[in-house]
Amino acid sequence: MAHVGFIPSLSEYIVAMFDSPVFRIERALLALAAFKPSFAKDVAALALAENDQLACWKTVQRTQQELLMKVEKGRVRTWLMVEPAQGGASKLWFGSAIVPKPAQTGKAGGIGFVFRTLMGFHKLYSRVLLRAAIRGLKQD
Repeated sequence: MAHVGFIPSLSEYIVAMFDSPVFRIERALLALAAFKPSFAKDVAALALAENDQLACWKTVQRTQQELLMKVEKGRVRTWLMVEPAQGGASKLWFGSAIVPKPAQTGKAGGIGFVFRTLMGFHKLYSRVLLRAAIRGLKQD
């Protein structure tokens, strides 16, 4: 979560996040690794609610202030929210979660070795993404 001194629309936040220079790298990697290319026009269509997908993400729920997406056939969820605050400011929320594997008989479900191993990097990357989105919003 980050405080900013203005109130962007959810659409502006979506574009600032998913078309930031940092996320463009992730989109390029997903195009190569998952065969799910996406471009600035796809980000714009998602932002305007003209499309409910971006690369390997699909919209699960959307309101005027929030967007929840999930990775198709995956356990990763991504959430954005613009929360107006006092004095013309707002809080920008960004979250990412890994839904635990279903519990097997006699065993509790977990997020798995790969996700656990990458968690530190993922937390750092999430903070970098949020900062990049804020920089993108301030340039507008």
